[in-house]
Amino acid sequence: MRMSDKEKTYHEIREGIITTRIKPGERLKEKELMEEYGIGRTPLREIAFQLRQEGLIEIIPKVGTHVTQIEIQEIRSVIEVRRWLEQLVGLLATERITDEQLTELQGIIDAVDRLAPAGRTEVDALNRYDIRFHNILYQATGNQELQEILPRLMSKMTRFWYYLGFQAAEFLAHFDDLRGLLAALEKRDTKGVQRALDDHMDHFVKKVKQQIL
Repeated sequence: MRMSDKEKTYHEIREGIITTRIKPGERLKEKELMEEYGIGRTPLREIAFQLRQEGLIEIIPKVGTHVTQIEIQEIRSVIEVRRWLEQLVGLLATERITDEQLTELQGIIDAVDRLAPAGRTEVDALNRYDIRFHNILYQATGNQELQEILPRLMSKMTRFWYYLGFQAAEFLAHFDDLRGLLAALEKRDTKGVQRALDDHMDHFVKKVKQQIL
């Protein structure tokens, strides 16, 4: 299905914020955005409302619209919540994932294996594969609430990942965890899936600590 101009603009601005091309604290000027994306004031304000709901921008009366800052405490909170929700994902996905979804996950792993990491372009590609992998996993739960909550938490962690300047090689190591997760899913091994998800989170935390300490 073809995206509308509004949807395309939303995704482009959102991706810009998450990948920190649009920097934390940067002011978003309505007139400039309207000209850049060829979009009207009303749809742009609807996009701003949505981004505000996701915690990616803040709108301060008489001051303007700014990209939110990245706070360590917020990341800690996101990790705590996501860790426990991912355990539920592991339980439900193991029971409900389809063969078609397993094939899609394997296809993502195969695509990642074909990448030759060298720079920013590869980081962006790996990030998109990572998002796709997790979204399929969340869809496999059959739980709409999880499908709405977890991508928002994940986007905040991904933004932090970019903010710290992680490289393609670190993203590739991230996919080593996902290979183990997929193997456990194929065996319908609930405990193995949950353990893989927990290890995956631990590796993220470890890398973050290495960067900020």
